[in-house]
Amino acid sequence: MVQDVLAPGGRHHAVVLLRDCGATTDVSTQVSVLPAGRAVSGGGNVFVTDTDHGRAPRVLDGGTAVTVRWVSPQQLEIAYDLRARTFRIEHQVGGITVAYRADSTVAVVP
Repeated sequence: MVQDVLAPGGRHHAVVLLRDCGATTDVSTQVSVLPAGRAVSGGGNVFVTDTDHGRAPRVLDGGTAVTVRWVSPQQLEIAYDLRARTFRIEHQVGGITVAYRADSTVAVVP
């Protein structure tokens, strides 16, 4: 897990994680939104991206820079590098609205 951010009010959390499925694939950065206290199982249920063969900058663990920010208890913002390749973008999950911002100034989370 790279980052775990609790929503205001504490009913949900957003988890940023990396998945590496082997030598022939790129490391993917994934985001899941879950009820508070529930652990991630499987892949990201909201957002999945990779560096598109190095076009987007890599973070230290090899994934793509992604940041999450709760705007309100029911709205999450996900920011990612516009050069990244996306595989999954959901705008609603479990009563949470998800907005996206793609640009080249996403801060790298250590």
